[in-house]
Amino acid sequence: MSLKLGICVTAAFVVVAIASGLSGASDFKSLSGLREPERSRILLEQAKREGELNFYTVVELGVSKSVAVAFEKKYGIRVNLTRASSDRLMTRFVTEGRAGKAQADIMENDAPELTSMAAQGYFEIIQSPHVDRLPKHIAGPNRGWFGSRYTFYVLGYNTRLVASQDLPKSYEDLLHPSWKGKMMIEAEDVDWFAALWNHWGDQKASEYFKKLGEQDLLVRRGHTNMTQLLSAGEAPLGITVYNHQVERLKKGGGPVEWIPLEPVVARLGGVAVVKNPPHPAAALLYFDFIFSADGQSVLRNVGRSPVDPQVGSDPRRLSDGFKFVMVNPQVMADKRKELNSLFHKSLKIQ
Repeated sequence: MSLKLGICVTAAFVVVAIASGLSGASDFKSLSGLREPERSRILLEQAKREGELNFYTVVELGVSKSVAVAFEKKYGIRVNLTRASSDRLMTRFVTEGRAGKAQADIMENDAPELTSMAAQGYFEIIQSPHVDRLPKHIAGPNRGWFGSRYTFYVLGYNTRLVASQDLPKSYEDLLHPSWKGKMMIEAEDVDWFAALWNHWGDQKASEYFKKLGEQDLLVRRGHTNMTQLLSAGEAPLGITVYNHQVERLKKGGGPVEWIPLEPVVARLGGVAVVKNPPHPAAALLYFDFIFSADGQSVLRNVGRSPVDPQVGSDPRRLSDGFKFVMVNPQVMADKRKELNSLFHKSLKIQ
């Protein structure tokens, strides 16, 4: 009985110590392990003393700035937003780290890149009650990052060039001779290719992509660019467009629409807390925010597909009503060079 009492007293002491005295600490592990109701109060108190958050992201400014503004408005913590392409952002991040001048608190990128960085020890292991209520598949290996949003690869088309009754209804329909030389594909969509290859298996995938490569695909660079070209009528179809970009152009009056060829390929984009962040409490406060209903709602309101099924997308069809398979970030991190070569060879992409 005395042993049990001693354990209870010790546990109680730890809770009290955390709740009352950690607000001035910088131990990330201890901060991360906090539970509600103490967690929000302590993180906010310390984050206000830290005064700012350094946020590195590859996401377009229209989205990332909206999230940053919502965070600033809710908590009064200034966000220093650095947005760049993945290659440039990684170069800056690694250069700062090697120089011993790490600046970033939060890193936002796509799942394969986050997985690769996590394996190199760049991120903290994260505990947060806000992710525990969400789908299990959003967690990266060893909880080094978590997916906050989906990106879906779909078939886009120009409504002035393609009648609804003539639309392809399956991946096999893309092989019809009538579509030869009339379909755009993004030059680096190896994630899409790899996910379907894994889903179909070697034999079916090898045969299918060889035939697709004989369709004289129109190779374009950049999904935004490809979707704009689709709207401009450069080609009737885009076989790897992002559905949220089509929806955005539709709202502006663009003659574009999309349909899901099943299985749709989905890729996670997510966030991680950088190892030894300059502002640990602010970093955790942001992490909790982006996975809360408030943060997920911001993503929905700017046209992205949040991972919280209770928040959902706007319109709902962005993420509902079709079957999808996930890009495997570990496979992409480990075998990107090999898969990239296979992608270009199979589809005859120069």
